[in-house]
Amino acid sequence: MANVTELRVALTVEDFDQALAFYRDVLGLEQLADWSSGTGRVVALDAGRATLELFDQAQAESVDAIEAGRRVSGTVRLAVPKRFGFRQCACQRGDQHRIVGMQA
Repeated sequence: MANVTELRVALTVEDFDQALAFYRDVLGLEQLADWSSGTGRVVALDAGRATLELFDQAQAESVDAIEAGRRVSGTVRLAVPKRFGFRQCACQRGDQHRIVGMQA
């Protein structure tokens, strides 16, 4: 069994500001980082032993292009790094689920 040292959950949201206000201001998740840029918006929120990342559509497309070479994910992306520089991403798009291998 692999030792998982990190669990990241990324949500792609339609209304980024509303989602950020809910998770940060209503639920009280501490904002750890803001990596937003001209290509999309993303913040990392502390969810205890995990982080919750909120992406807008543009950022989700950018991450997919970097990590998988094409658009593969839907609204939920689960990334679990493995020990030897390789990770897999379980993605849901509509009613389809797939595992996508990516170089770390």
